[in-house]
Amino acid sequence: MSLDAGVRRVLEEFLREFAARMKWDEDATRRLCAAGEETLLNLVERGEGAAGGARRLRVAARNDGNDAVIDFLAAPQGANLEEEMGMIREGGVPADAREMSLRLLSHYAASVRHRQYRANDLVTVRVEERRAP
Repeated sequence: MSLDAGVRRVLEEFLREFAARMKWDEDATRRLCAAGEETLLNLVERGEGAAGGARRLRVAARNDGNDAVIDFLAAPQGANLEEEMGMIREGGVPADAREMSLRLLSHYAASVRHRQYRANDLVTVRVEERRAP
């Protein structure tokens, strides 16, 4: 899996169509797309050093009440995103672009769950239609 404009564009189009079916407003749609892009960026960065080159990525979206749940399935690499996000919540200024990306994902998503099973990473991101105050 490589990060090129085509992959990002396809993901954004998919998420925008999903948000339209859910009748979300533009603010909620932007948060959904931003959460999707940050998850993609993190998965791509994790896979850059992977042996064997390109990795396959599958993305599925479903509604859960008024929330959107996006599942990303990719080959595993490195540390668990969910654990990394927990560690950076306590820090001050982001140390690098990766930490900034994780903070953005934490901001856009209501929750991020990362599970690793044998040859796969499964990252589940929940985005709420309406933000809690």
